Amino acid sequence: MFTKLGDSVTRNWQVVLTFWAGLTLVLGLVAPSWDQITNDGDFAYLPADVSSVQAEKILEEAFPRDRAKSQVAVVLFRKDGPLDESDLGHVAYDMARRLHNLYAVAAITRAQRLEQELQQLQALSAPPADTTKSESSVNEPSRPIEITEPVDSIPPNEPSKPSEPAESSAEPDSPEPNGATDPIAKLRERADDWWERAEGALDEAIHLDSLLEYPRPALGAGSRWAVPIANRAILYSLRGRADEARQDREILAELAPDYPIDETLRPEMAARQPLLDLWTWRDPLFGAKLRSEDGRARVMLLQLSEEFLAVGNVELARFLREQVAEVRQAAKEAKLDHLEIGLSGSASVGGDLLIASESSIRNTEAFTIILVIAILAIVYRSPLLVFVPLVTIFVSLRVATALVAVLTQADALPGMSWWSLKVFTTSKIFIVVILFGAGTDFCLFLIARCRESLGLGSRGGEAVAQSVAGVGDALTASALTTVLGLAMMVFAEFGKFRYSGPVIGLCLLVTLAASLTLTPALLCMLVRHLRPAPVESESPFWRRLSVLVTERPRRVLLGTAVLLIPLAWFGASHANHVTYDFLSSLDPDSPSRHGAELMQQSFPIGESGPVTIVAELPRASLESKTGRDEVARLNFHLHGLPGIASVRSLADPLGETEPGDEAILLSEETLEARFARYHHRTSELFLAQSPEWQGRVTRLEVVFDEDPFSLEARQSLTRLEQQLHDFSEQNEFWRGASFYFTGTTAGIRDLAAVTQSDTWRIEKLVVLAVFLVLVVILKRPVVCVYLVLSVLLSYFVTVGAMDLCFAWIDPDYQGLDWKVPLFLFVILVAVGQDYNVYLVTRVVEEHRRHGSLRGLRIAVERTGGIITSCGVIMAGTFLSMTGTMWTAMLKDWTGLSWLPDPNYLKGIVQLGAALAFGVMLDTLVVRSILVPAFLAWRGAGDSEVGDERAQAR
Repeated sequence: MFTKLGDSVTRNWQVVLTFWAGLTLVLGLVAPSWDQITNDGDFAYLPADVSSVQAEKILEEAFPRDRAKSQVAVVLFRKDGPLDESDLGHVAYDMARRLHNLYAVAAITRAQRLEQELQQLQALSAPPADTTKSESSVNEPSRPIEITEPVDSIPPNEPSKPSEPAESSAEPDSPEPNGATDPIAKLRERADDWWERAEGALDEAIHLDSLLEYPRPALGAGSRWAVPIANRAILYSLRGRADEARQDREILAELAPDYPIDETLRPEMAARQPLLDLWTWRDPLFGAKLRSEDGRARVMLLQLSEEFLAVGNVELARFLREQVAEVRQAAKEAKLDHLEIGLSGSASVGGDLLIASESSIRNTEAFTIILVIAILAIVYRSPLLVFVPLVTIFVSLRVATALVAVLTQADALPGMSWWSLKVFTTSKIFIVVILFGAGTDFCLFLIARCRESLGLGSRGGEAVAQSVAGVGDALTASALTTVLGLAMMVFAEFGKFRYSGPVIGLCLLVTLAASLTLTPALLCMLVRHLRPAPVESESPFWRRLSVLVTERPRRVLLGTAVLLIPLAWFGASHANHVTYDFLSSLDPDSPSRHGAELMQQSFPIGESGPVTIVAELPRASLESKTGRDEVARLNFHLHGLPGIASVRSLADPLGETEPGDEAILLSEETLEARFARYHHRTSELFLAQSPEWQGRVTRLEVVFDEDPFSLEARQSLTRLEQQLHDFSEQNEFWRGASFYFTGTTAGIRDLAAVTQSDTWRIEKLVVLAVFLVLVVILKRPVVCVYLVLSVLLSYFVTVGAMDLCFAWIDPDYQGLDWKVPLFLFVILVAVGQDYNVYLVTRVVEEHRRHGSLRGLRIAVERTGGIITSCGVIMAGTFLSMTGTMWTAMLKDWTGLSWLPDPNYLKGIVQLGAALAFGVMLDTLVVRSILVPAFLAWRGAGDSEVGDERAQAR
């Protein structure tokens, strides 16, 4: 097969080059950009049957208005005592006004979308045209308003002005009750609610502007006020309140004559943000909880409808970083050095994680390219020969990523609704490093065999064809081993695992195809520049090593085992020593880590990510007096449990009641007063709003004493779950109730359970798949078992070494990142077999020519240099994943501002270091020592081997 392929490519190399150039061009034109198809978010890809996903589903149905999935907390903290009016006037009001304006633009955008939905629904519900109308009217029938794109994707700041709402058919003085069943009435109510929220937020922003105690030098008072006033003028125009809009524009012209008078809401990015609500210390309901008891801190809380790792959080995180930086600068100018401002909350952590991922991708690509070029230049010392692998890799990377991008859109084709393929932020890192590493290896083997053929007297195209025929089997076998290993991830329940493996495998197949066709075509074009390789090995090192491992195989095996097995045992016992602490995976200088430290000094750390309990009763009774009393009793019971800082519920919306105050919670007078004070907002937050769930579903928020991302918080949640089960069994009212949990801690607990189960399943499938591929290729089951065991040994040694290494260098080390063991196992077991396949297939080839022992020695000698070079390149590409960390350290040490952004993820660094170490271990120990020694020992009883050893002596 590969003989024919080599002959065909060498005869038609111009056609092959044209084909790859055309394919690259066509796919580049039709494929969407990588940023357009990238997804993220971990909780969104959990299976549907886990508690947190079920809880989110119920919340979306039962609480359509307030279903926040994450939050950003902006915290203002004073180091030396309580905040005073000067601190508030200079800094707190400045930050709050910016957030109110941001939230207002998001609210206006939501209201506009609802208005469009309302117009469409009204058009569909309109009665048939009157037959008595004129013929022209009849010939122009009423049509529904056409919305050419989903309302959630309406371009920001290009809204169509909604028509004035139609007069309601209800009685003029009839109220529009919360939970109205008429769809039009419900939409009207929701739209009006968002208009009111937007107007209230803009009024508050303008009021806070008036309270500021200083005019910014770069942004005068007029310009500062201009933004919310301009936005309010637009809101008035959209609502048909022309006089008020004109009045605001007159004020705007007086305060800021140069401010653009248009219909653009600012900041424009706010229209794309999933903001549900904004709470500050000035809020009449929640304000008390956002002021610390010691008076040293104030918090502004943005509620988001997306989970904390949603891709859209990147834009919000960057915007908030800019706003905080400006306010910090203002505080510095006002000599308020005692104030600190930070960003905390789950969405802030998620935004920092995604920004760090982007930084890791950019730096990994740059470091990988530089490293590969440097190694190729050292190996070949010829620009033209460096050109061949680089072109192959760049073309295959471009084609592979474009092909994946096209395939992610295939579900839009007729009859393809069943298709689903997704890529994620970190997918690009694995694609880049594996394609650069494997692609370079493939090219090195082809070029080395081509030079070897030239050294044996073959000419130009003939040598190229022989190289394809000689290594085609080995390259295909090694690639298929890796691809099938990665393909086993399709059996994962966790969506990100299920999609990532096949995507990387598909890209590797494209690289293999390019290496077997494009690379030979390029070699045909440049073959005259190739220097023939000497027939005999030029390295005495590999000759001596081959003699050592074949002469004393038992001693070599025993000595190596003594050195490696203790570390492997340690690694096996720590293989599950992983952490799901997303916050600790960020570098210490990230904004959210700084913000979390500020929060901890004045608030319970669990406030940054409370757990939401969704309680579902089989009958509707929660709105009754008895139901509210039972919620109060449950609230009291939970608050008395160890590890719980506070509980918020229908009975105690602020979570202020301390354990032991059950009488207060159950007091009818106090309860009525509380509900009278908070009226509908309490019910909207804690009682189901939709008719189908009304009276049957309530939610409670539990704040733990521990970090929401920590193992201790997950353990507290497990205890809480058991306590709820026991409580419901003993309480007649709650018997038969179902309890679901959502929030950061609950999502991480489900993520841990699912991914640990996936890891165990996929590891077994990968071992089986790799073993079967080896048996098909080598047809020697005993040898295949040993090859698999040898790579498993290197995996456990790597885990043990990395666990010890990171525990030594990182004082905050809690374990390997949760993604590291699985990706390390799959890639190391699959890629690690590549070099074994290269060696064993060459051993078989040389065995036919020279006999068992001599063939083994020749195979080790002639493949030692090239396989080691390939291993170094592959390890180097993986090591490039750690480059951002070294850049950050270098930037701190030298102060060089031109160095890349130092944001990095500990998980990416750990995986890159582990893969680099594991590949080098495979290359230098497994492939060079353990495999040859085993093959020599296994053949020790053969008479042919005995004769050869006798002759050697």
